[in-house]
Parts: sequence; C-alpha cells; structure tokens
Amino acid sequence: MGGSFPDGFLWGGATAANQLEGAHLADGKGLSIQDVMPRGILGPPSEGDLPLNLKHEGVDFYHRYAEDIALFAELGFTVFRFSIAWSRIFPNGDDETPNEAGLAFYDRVLDELERHGIEPLVTLSHYETPLHLAKAYDGWTDRRLIGFFERYCRVVFARYGHRVKYWITFNEINSVLHAPLMSGGIWTPKEQLTAQHLHQAIHHELVASALATKLAHELAPGAQVGCMILAMPTYPLTPAPADVLAARRLEHENYAFGDIHCRGEYPGYHLRALREQGVELVITDEDRAILRHTVDFVSFSYYVSQCATADPERAEAGVDLFAGVKNPHLLVGHGPIADADFLDHPVVLPHTGHVGGERDPHHPSPQPGLDHVPVPSDHLQASELARPLGDVLVRRQLHDRRRIGPHELAYPRPNVHTAPPCVRRRYQGRSLPPR
Repeated sequence: MGGSFPDGFLWGGATAANQLEGAHLADGKGLSIQDVMPRGILGPPSEGDLPLNLKHEGVDFYHRYAEDIALFAELGFTVFRFSIAWSRIFPNGDDETPNEAGLAFYDRVLDELERHGIEPLVTLSHYETPLHLAKAYDGWTDRRLIGFFERYCRVVFARYGHRVKYWITFNEINSVLHAPLMSGGIWTPKEQLTAQHLHQAIHHELVASALATKLAHELAPGAQVGCMILAMPTYPLTPAPADVLAARRLEHENYAFGDIHCRGEYPGYHLRALREQGVELVITDEDRAILRHTVDFVSFSYYVSQCATADPERAEAGVDLFAGVKNPHLLVGHGPIADADFLDHPVVLPHTGHVGGERDPHHPSPQPGLDHVPVPSDHLQASELARPLGDVLVRRQLHDRRRIGPHELAYPRPNVHTAPPCVRRRYQGRSLPPR
C-alpha cells in the first residue's frame, strides 16, 4: 500500500490529564477517581489518597508544560490531544461555580501551543470523573450527571471555544462495559453490576455527549466535535457460520456507540441485542431530541484485534481485558507489551479505518484517501487514528517497536535510554521512581 498523506494532515500525540499533569491537589483541584486507583484497572480502588499513586506526580506537566510543549514542537507535532481534568475545573463535579485557578492553567497551556503552532484537540472527559460524583452518585448510573457535565461543558466552551477547534466528548465511551469505574466513574464493584446498570450508564453518557455537541456548536461556532470509540477489530476464528455471527455481534457491541453518535438514534441491531440481554433502557423524549445533535467526526483508539468463536471450548483464551479470543495468525509483540497480549498487524489499521468510515451517514463508504494511508515502518506502529466526517483529519499515536510506551510523554516513566534525544533531555537529572 503506497501513497502520501494529504496536505493539512495532522501528526501528533495524545495524553490524559490524570497520566500527565501531576499536581493532583494543587490550586484548588479536587480528587478524581484516578487519585484512588494506584493500580489502575488491575486492582480495586484504595480507601484513601495514597502517596504511592504515580499519577499524583505524572510527569509534572502542570509545572513543566512549557518545556514539554517545546519538546512536542521539536518532535514535529502539528496537533496535541490533551484532556481537561474535570475536577480541576469543578473540584467535586457538582459545584455551582468553577475553580478559576484551574481554568487559568489551561489558558497557559493553550498559550504555549499557539506559540509553537500546534493545533489543540481537547478531550472533555478522559477517565477522570471527579471522585465525589463516583461516591455520592455512583457515577454515570445517575442521570443527574448529565446536568453536572452540561455545566462543566458550558464553562469550558465559553472559556476556550474561540481557541480550540477540535473537541472529543468522552474517551472510549464504550469501555464502560469493560472498566465501569475508570470509564464511567461507577463506584459499585463491577461484579455487582448488571447489563442494565452498564447500558443505562452509557445511555446517560451518550445523552451528555450529544448535549455537549449541541453546546459546542452554539457557543463555539466553527468547532468540530467528535466521539471516540475503543475499536477492537474482530475476526471469526474459523469460517464456521456460528463464528462469523459471533464476530459480528462482538463488533456491533462496540461500534453501536459510533452509530448512535453519528445517526442520532439507537440502531435496530443494538436495540435487539439489548432486548436479548433483558435490558430496558429508560429513554425520555427529551433524550431522543438531544441525541439528534450528531458529531462532526469519529475517532477511535486501536490497540488490539481479536477473534470470536461460538465454541465455548475455544473461547477460553481472552485478549487482555476483553471478551475476544487471540488470533492464532498474529504474532505477539515483543517486550513488555507481550505480557499484555497486544496483537497487531499492518492490515488491521486501515481495516479499522474503513469500519469507522462506515459509521458516517453522509459518506457511507470510506473516502478514497483512506485506502492509501501508508503502513508504518517496522520501527513504528500506529495505535490511534481519528477520521472526521468532513475534512480529512487523522491522528496517530506512534510508539517504538522497542516499546517506549503508547503515550511516550504521558506515562510516569518512559524508557529514557531508547527515547529520542529531546525526550532524554526532558528527564536529565530527574530521580524517577522504580516501576
């Protein structure tokens, strides 16, 4: 596969505030769920704010954003995706008034990006629900979070709407099904949640996402708002019809949320799947009207592909945290990634792009340019791609085959020995905690 990237193609990287910023209680910030998740999704939340949580320091972007953004420019970034920490703006999430010091911080970040000619792409909610909303309301299971999120979005769009063109509402919205606390701020333990709980929570997020899209178009004319899906391309393990059907159902489970964002209503195949699970969503007429405010682009993260089978004896070997089966035709990555069962192949990325393009009701077939996205070299692997529904905007995160990490500057401890020179300079003289 050959070809070249179009003019205006945006190369960059993506981060999350909870991984990057540090300063977890500085200048009026409140606690988020990440501040009590020292092991992330690999362990239960802690009883309190433990000092061993590396996210409390991150890479100290809160204090060193200027030099970090200068390094991004040296790396050749033309776009930088970052998230705003909801609890830095509204410390408890349900506060009446915002925290000015938190708003001022993102003013300064945008100042630096403009100074270096880097386009901001802002995520409104990236796995960092305010802790108070998780404990007091059980996160997105409670409809009242729609109103709290609306208040937060109004403040953010009014403040930054004239400076930020590209927005994403929720990071990997469908991941609530796999990680309810991290993705949905749901404090109830996962094993106690039913499909009804999870899908009702996602419905509240979908309504909030559509409402945020409506507000952005009203308060920030010219803004483009996108959704983000955790994309897991799924292949039938065998050509058996039952396996083909199992693969289709598993993909539908994820891509339904892109369809809802793009088409403004629940697709029939998803409503049927919910009925088969005994899920009866509470959807009001107001919800249906709000959902009609559809996104301008679809974005997705791609980390892993999987297989599906209807044979219970062959369905034991899951892929990492997800429901699929390992693909026997793919090689496991080398180094630390091998332990996480991340499987990749250069054909999968353009395939996933085509599936994303199919979500677009205005362009039923992927645009021709997507057929010619170059396959990364052996040294680099693409792990994220976003495709807008209008102009072509693709963003990729690239990480080294030696596995520096998928978010090179977002993780508390990159491999400074194999990182580019500008990254090594960022960490010179710093005392880094052990892994």
